[in-house]
Amino acid sequence: MSPGSTPTAASAADQAHASATSATATSGQQVDNQARINPARGVLASWLYTVITFVCMFIFGAIITLGNAAQVRADEWVTVPVLGMLVGLCVGVTLMRRGLHSGLVGHPVQQAGIGLALVSSLVVFAYTLIAKPDFGMGTFPLAVTLSAVACLLPRRIGLTVIAVAVVLPILQHVLFEPTGSLLAIYMAAFFAFTLYLSMWAFNLMLQLDDARKTEKDLALARERLRFANELHDAQGHTLQVLALKTELAERLLDVDIEAAREQLRDARQLAADALANTRSIARGYRKVSLEDELRNAVDVLEAAGTTCALQIHTTPEEGPEKELIARLVREGTTNLLRHATEATQASIEVAADSSSWVVRMRNNGAAPDTLASANGSATDPIQAEATNLDRGSAAGGSGNHEPAARASASTGTGIESLRSAFREAGGEVESTLAGEEFTLTGRLPR
Repeated sequence: MSPGSTPTAASAADQAHASATSATATSGQQVDNQARINPARGVLASWLYTVITFVCMFIFGAIITLGNAAQVRADEWVTVPVLGMLVGLCVGVTLMRRGLHSGLVGHPVQQAGIGLALVSSLVVFAYTLIAKPDFGMGTFPLAVTLSAVACLLPRRIGLTVIAVAVVLPILQHVLFEPTGSLLAIYMAAFFAFTLYLSMWAFNLMLQLDDARKTEKDLALARERLRFANELHDAQGHTLQVLALKTELAERLLDVDIEAAREQLRDARQLAADALANTRSIARGYRKVSLEDELRNAVDVLEAAGTTCALQIHTTPEEGPEKELIARLVREGTTNLLRHATEATQASIEVAADSSSWVVRMRNNGAAPDTLASANGSATDPIQAEATNLDRGSAAGGSGNHEPAARASASTGTGIESLRSAFREAGGEVESTLAGEEFTLTGRLPR
């Protein structure tokens, strides 16, 4: 064995740590893109409310304009600008819907729609000033279209366009004093304020939703980085020492065979310890108290936008039962974050009956594949490698490895691994899905 083997082993652990970190960043980007394509229900409700508000306001504006034209007994010439105004309002409705939809799915607003709305309104505005400058509502279509366009522009430019939309009927009133110009001024100001405020509220909803998703992604990223760091810390030093001992054993083979055997026994024990550490990390055995796990679960779920109700009737004393309940809480929280992105309500209950300890987690918004994921038997690559190494060492080594081999045969990840651990303790884990409500229940004998 060459002296360069030690840094190679250490670099392998560093590469594993870097790969896990890179996978976390890539997964975060995929989750963000998917969240933008499939927004939360609250965002969809806000989007629908805003669109309906805009449509109703545009229809109301058209009715007011037609009513004003009839009130001032306009000649037949006004039919053309009124029809043009209606076309402009229809285009404005389409424009606003596309603008809202662009904020919903992340696609750019089509500039052709903006151009069509502006051109149709400018034609009506110019025609009114030339043919009938005393018709006060002639500037209203352009003011409404400008207000709609302003909602899709950057803030400074949008506010400038809003100001222009309000000033136009004021200028017409000052220059021509047409009939109904005061109504046009009030309506233009009302539309400009209401449209811009509604779009601002919708954008604020999008930002809050993005912040909620970011907080949830950060919680998942922190857990993944914790796993990567724990794996790196557990294996980096062990691999270095293992490489040194095997290199020393190779050098001692021709000098002192007993000393070489002693080094190989130490190396074998180190490998067994590293395998046990890897299995423990993969299966989630961490010395964390139940109280800390419950507090962390509530904090993570609340940060992800899920209201969590915590009910603790009684808990076991320090021991394996308490550790298994803490592990179920941790696994259930991770499962919720992964498979119930629409969850708004969750509950965690720890209680006891005459014969068993009971921990139960419920949440709404569960995806259809939640139950399949909970009942699946997918194996984590690290755990699979640990199992293969363990079986290989049991097949080719002495009987000392048999207990480890039997332990590895029942290992798994996620909730499947949790079921195995509960069964070994004489308990059980059940998962049910009723509609969109997922329930994870664990029972342990008292």
